[in-house]
Parts: sequence; C-alpha cells; structure tokens
Amino acid sequence: MTTAENVDYFIKKVRAITDTDYGDFMRKSNLYLNNLIAAEPSLNDKQKKTLYEIKQSIQYSPSRNIDETTLKIVDLAETLKS
Repeated sequence: MTTAENVDYFIKKVRAITDTDYGDFMRKSNLYLNNLIAAEPSLNDKQKKTLYEIKQSIQYSPSRNIDETTLKIVDLAETLKS
C-alpha cells in the first residue's frame, strides 16, 4: 500500500472508534497509529515529527475530548500524504 492508502486506512479506523471512554479511545487509536508507523518505515523527518505530534495529541489531550482529539489527529494525519 502507498503512504496515502495507509494514512487513509488509519483515518478510517480512528473515525470508526465508537468508545465513549477516553482510555479505550486512546488505546485503540494508539494501536492504529502503531500499525501506521510499522507500515511506513521510511518516512522523512517531517513525517516522523507529525507522527510524534499525533501520538502526543492522543496520549496527552488536556480536554480528553474524543471528538476534538479525533479531529486533531485526522487533520495531522492528512498532512502525511503530501
């Protein structure tokens, strides 16, 4: 799969999370992020920084609001395609 396809798959999986508990959301979205990282071993430094920002957004979201966090990580993930 291409990087764009892997990112789209990550976004699809994150958007499909229906858990209402932030801890459950965090575990699942981290799993999907780790799968994305494993599928894309040759990313450039800018893309690696974006992945780190996504991980930080998932794990340390101050509001612990699932909808806000989902929007943020999807927006960040979209930038990985370019």
